[in-house]
Amino acid sequence: MSISAISTNGTVKGGGAYYMISRSLGPEFGGAIGLVFFIGQILNSALNVVGFIEPLLLNFNEVDVPFSTLFVKPFHPLQPPLDDLVYTGLSWSTFKGNLLPHFTSGAAGSVQPPATAGIFAGASMSGELKNPSKSIPEGTLKGLMC
Repeated sequence: MSISAISTNGTVKGGGAYYMISRSLGPEFGGAIGLVFFIGQILNSALNVVGFIEPLLLNFNEVDVPFSTLFVKPFHPLQPPLDDLVYTGLSWSTFKGNLLPHFTSGAAGSVQPPATAGIFAGASMSGELKNPSKSIPEGTLKGLMC
């Protein structure tokens, strides 16, 4: 609700959440919060890279990752009783099976509470919105209503 109030009561330009914070609290607090936010984004990007690379190395080893589908034969990477996981290699049936989503009701993760992380992402895109003073409160309230 604070993001909605800030964006409707003032002019929102590019700069996203930092711009709104600095206009609400003043340049001293806005600058300090913006600096912490900037450092947090740098550390977050490093964690995202590690979070992407580590599963690749764990699942496909350190060599031949892009070419493993051409050279590695199908196998069961886990021992019984967890051997349901199968590496099929280059397989047309696996490609077709993974091409479209298969939604199931009642499965783990199929019923999720409303996501609130998108509100901050929407506020950060204020420079790309046509009318941010109208779009940010509307998106915020619609996101909270789901």
